[in-house]
Amino acid sequence: MPKQDTLTLLDDLEAFGLLDPVFRSRLHHLGDSMIGFRAFASKVGYFRASECNQLLHDRLDYIRRQCIVGALKSGRTMEELVDEAENKIPCHRYANCKKHISDSGCR
Repeated sequence: MPKQDTLTLLDDLEAFGLLDPVFRSRLHHLGDSMIGFRAFASKVGYFRASECNQLLHDRLDYIRRQCIVGALKSGRTMEELVDEAENKIPCHRYANCKKHISDSGCR
């Protein structure tokens, strides 16, 4: 059973202009591509609440909510939204996420 809410987030954010290089270097905890993460989310029904995939999902959700309220139209960039998501949703809240290569807040 796919993790449909995550797949929808990826679809929506691609439509808003999230590009794979930003996803790889700034969002995914192991530097995987959007295609790779989409394939993974297509195979699992849930993410464990305290782990890296849930952190990624929550950050993607935050970025999408900002896009919906017009953050990009007001001149902010996707990269700025990624930075903001990292600050608003820190890694330390996810006790079992210790591999987030792009996040200095992860252990």
